[in-house]
Amino acid sequence: MINLGVFYATIRQPGRLTITPDYASAVVRRFFDLRSPVAGYVSIPRSYVILQRINLGLFALLGELSATADWRAIAEEIWPFVQGPPSTPMGEAETAWRGEAPGRRAGLKT
Repeated sequence: MINLGVFYATIRQPGRLTITPDYASAVVRRFFDLRSPVAGYVSIPRSYVILQRINLGLFALLGELSATADWRAIAEEIWPFVQGPPSTPMGEAETAWRGEAPGRRAGLKT
């Protein structure tokens, strides 16, 4: 079955995770698994097609780099509805640029 949730396995739990070439290949294989009996009934909206191509390319690149990070923390850093604290040097630089106190994001109620 075409499973869009496969892209989010890396952010379901906090903690460091390395995206290996094998992991990236498994994501692609799982996404295109058409052996499911319901696969013939799945319809991906056109607007999702380009997004999924971007996701597949991103996983391929991260796999080639054997990138390691706390992907959940990075996601929380960029999700506007969470507004998590900076977890990357770029997040720290953005916080400093915005003139925010460390560990506090604009719009976050304390």
